[in-house]
Amino acid sequence: MGLGLPSEKANPEEYARNLYDAALELYEGKQYGLVLEKVLPILMENDFSAPYLKEALFLRAVTFVEMAKELKNPIKYDVILKTFKEETDRNLYKGLVKYAVRDLSIIIKNYPEDEFAPKAAYQVGLIFELNGRNHIFQAMIVYAEIIKLYPDSPEKDLALKRLENIKSIYTKPAFSSSE
Repeated sequence: MGLGLPSEKANPEEYARNLYDAALELYEGKQYGLVLEKVLPILMENDFSAPYLKEALFLRAVTFVEMAKELKNPIKYDVILKTFKEETDRNLYKGLVKYAVRDLSIIIKNYPEDEFAPKAAYQVGLIFELNGRNHIFQAMIVYAEIIKLYPDSPEKDLALKRLENIKSIYTKPAFSSSE
């Protein structure tokens, strides 16, 4: 599939699918700024039953997370700043994370029974972990909620593993006795 702009003459669902497929291909190629351009027309819909809206929200959120992670990579930093010119480095990171959590929360709230809900919740937990020690408790709460609310989802097992990992890191004694 080429990355050209899908025809607007196609029916709305086909048009949204073409935009989403193009954005997904760009995401896989780590072309995050272009991903945001491709999903924007889908996200302009205010109707939560619009075709590919939840998929576009999820893709935009994980794109924001990947962009935030790349802020630590000086080579990629300039590319990211060109996408968000008005933000400075610290505010840019906070903004990307904020937008990601916002998009993921929209999915969880508006599509609670959809397969994207546990995926979105798991990403929120990962975001809290990514933000360090001060947010670990929030991550643990999110993972516990995933286990409780989505017991049959693959994310339940992932959440269990993340909780075990957090406990192994943060419950080690600060000092060991040398008796």
